[in-house]
Amino acid sequence: MVWKTIRDTSGQTSFLEDSIDHMYFVLYWSVRDSRYINRQPYRTRLSTDVFQIDLQLTDDENGHRPFLSNDEFLQKYRMSRQSFAKLVSLIDHHPVFDACNRGPKQLPPAFQLMVFLKYIGTEGSGNSNPDLRNIFRTGRGTNDLYKMRVVRAIQSLRTTYYTWPDEAEKKAISARILKAFHLPNCIGFADGTLNPLATKPRRQDAADYYGRKHGYSLSTLIICDDRRLIRYYLAGWPGSCHDNRIFRNSQLAVTPLNYFSEKEYLLGDSAFEAAWYMVPAFKKTHGCCLPQEYENFNSCLSAARVTSEHTIGIWKARFPWLRNIRTTITDDRRSMKAILHFIECTVILHNFLIQENERDIPQDWLCEDDTVHLDENECCPCSRISQEYTSNAVDDLRQ
Repeated sequence: MVWKTIRDTSGQTSFLEDSIDHMYFVLYWSVRDSRYINRQPYRTRLSTDVFQIDLQLTDDENGHRPFLSNDEFLQKYRMSRQSFAKLVSLIDHHPVFDACNRGPKQLPPAFQLMVFLKYIGTEGSGNSNPDLRNIFRTGRGTNDLYKMRVVRAIQSLRTTYYTWPDEAEKKAISARILKAFHLPNCIGFADGTLNPLATKPRRQDAADYYGRKHGYSLSTLIICDDRRLIRYYLAGWPGSCHDNRIFRNSQLAVTPLNYFSEKEYLLGDSAFEAAWYMVPAFKKTHGCCLPQEYENFNSCLSAARVTSEHTIGIWKARFPWLRNIRTTITDDRRSMKAILHFIECTVILHNFLIQENERDIPQDWLCEDDTVHLDENECCPCSRISQEYTSNAVDDLRQ
């Protein structure tokens, strides 16, 4: 149209050029009006009710699709929508969510659970109270109340999702391990891991929390089965504590007859001492080589013990809070209790999700620091007792 104006002004009119300009003008507006036809509908705009928006499953009345896709929901809350719905149904009627006559009315348990899952599903400063307030539009102190209530509700599921296997289940576990790894009577795998602390403990024994890596940390003992269920754990020990020391002080070692029947045992790495209920790998003296049959035995064990590495990796990858605990440990016992309560909830949730067949996690969740290399402890000083016991175990396996 600009060119037509110029031609009219200069007196050089042309019907053909005017027709071509008009055709291009009509074509331009036709393309411009149709450029959004094949695009997806806009997402729902954020409002103050972030909880309802995140839980939206279908298109709303305006045709807007859910703000969070299934993958985005999994990334934010560390579990699928189906598992989230079932977890809500399990804790929905817990007394901690009962409304009281004083103070503001509680939000639904599902909303409080979302705050908790976002907290333990975020590593570092991303789970701080200001960040949670910005995400959920919650008030100061509200997030702490939500987390405290959800912790109590999830702990009520302990007897359902965190149990030592009974006799029938132990026979089933040992049968599966025998079929997969040719190791008879084994009912689980033992390993230790470190949970890093974000800050130095404010205690006189702070130096004890300085571990062999990660700086200040807590040591945790994990006992799992072949399906990566955590059947026993012991947390709260300083990061400098050896895995075997923690195991010796566990109920499994103190009262083994309450947990193991005759010939039943756990597999562990070379950090553990041998016992009738614990079969560790052979330890290798620095600069020395193990006999070939010992190497073969270690290889046989390592193929099975990698299950414990996978379990710990999945547990810490699903709940990154375990990688960087931001609660400062002080002389006040409540600081340590708060950490242990959260650790227990992550164990219960881990087992819950395994039983809900959520065994696989996105690869970008995994971190190499979550696990310890299987041969890390192979250079520990030689233990004659362990070698003699394990040598007998080799003979038993041959028979």
